Amino acid sequence: MTGTADIQTADLAARVLAGEQLDNLPSQHFIDGTWQASEGGAMLDTYDPGCAEVWHQIPAGTVGDAEQAVASSQQAFEQWRKTTPAQRAEVMQNAARLIGENAERLAVIESLDCGKSLVDAEWDIGTVQKYLNYYAGAADKLEGDTIPWARI
Repeated sequence: MTGTADIQTADLAARVLAGEQLDNLPSQHFIDGTWQASEGGAMLDTYDPGCAEVWHQIPAGTVGDAEQAVASSQQAFEQWRKTTPAQRAEVMQNAARLIGENAERLAVIESLDCGKSLVDAEWDIGTVQKYLNYYAGAADKLEGDTIPWARI
């Protein structure tokens, strides 16, 4: 990110550090396609390592929550394995697009959550987007063959 995006990200970060809340942060688990409260209902504080202040709360997952998530992912895998490479590429391209559309917000969240600099967080978010686009482009081109290094 450069130019205007950097300014927007820095502005959002400054507003959050001044006490403004980020809207629409999840406070539930995302399991089986829906947002769900933790089985036990307990919440954990999330601290900004840069200032040791609570900036959000997340659900304290239980063994039951984890078991439900694992069972759901196993069911989802059965459908995912039937998708074509082109369909998988489309999913990855859509994820990359959404990350790009929300890059400033995601960088601020990453910085708050991990304590890394905003510049590093911006780089991380941009890199995730690039990797998704790269592998989306490869999804329908790879056929299980390896590059014949001995003949190069």
